[in-house]
Amino acid sequence: MKLKTIVSLLFFCFGSTLTEAQTIQMTTDTFSIDGPNGRLHAILTTPETPAQTKIPITIIMHGLMSNSEEPLIQTMAEKLNNSGMATLRFDFNGHGKSDGEFIKMTVPKEIEDAKAVIRYIENTDRFSTISLVGHSQGGVVTSMVAGESAPGEIDRIVLFAPAAVIYDEANAGTTLFTKYDPDNVPEYITTFNHNIGRDWILEAQKLQIYPTAEKFKGAVCIIHGIPDELVPYTYAQKYHDSYANSELHLLENTDHAFSQDIDGVTTIAFDFLTSKK
Repeated sequence: MKLKTIVSLLFFCFGSTLTEAQTIQMTTDTFSIDGPNGRLHAILTTPETPAQTKIPITIIMHGLMSNSEEPLIQTMAEKLNNSGMATLRFDFNGHGKSDGEFIKMTVPKEIEDAKAVIRYIENTDRFSTISLVGHSQGGVVTSMVAGESAPGEIDRIVLFAPAAVIYDEANAGTTLFTKYDPDNVPEYITTFNHNIGRDWILEAQKLQIYPTAEKFKGAVCIIHGIPDELVPYTYAQKYHDSYANSELHLLENTDHAFSQDIDGVTTIAFDFLTSKK
């Protein structure tokens, strides 16, 4: 099913003597993208522009056990949309309104989901550049997809509390405070009322997160809360050290979901994504 809504945004262009108001139409389409793991629920918001005009777009990816309606993800999209910028947010397989079972989800499968979304955007031939934003496990996916992309395919990326800790935890046998034998992984583990399958753990044990991520040579913005209770901020510092062109924002008094300051962290990301540097 495809749903469409249109919103008018009012922008002001300041001249030397006059103020002129311009109305820009924003269109939101809700639909499904065919991915390797089933249909992916997607929400695409774009400004109404003249035919043949190409515009930049940002693809926004949620974290583990979340979806595209997560407050951080939705606020990031809205902030860009309210400035007349295009966004696409979607649910990974096994999450939200997308196909698939959560217990069968893995990071490599999410990487393939993200690549399918990027191909969809590229095939529309409407967008000039593609930027990526990812939170937590979505941040890991963002970093690895960007690292595996062709030169120039991805313009810039934002990592919100990227959960590179999943590699170390899977090999240590403790994922999200749930312990298990890493050499004899059970069929699934239960944590935060979700069943994480054996394949997720086995794949996490093999992930080459930083060696893959550092291949991306575009601009990177990393934002992490120092008190993060799920992913230590040292993983963000390691990302920063791995990149050739990155900025690191370590924030006081905010948790893994940035629930204390969603507006502040999305403003940092917005300024980075809209910068001409």
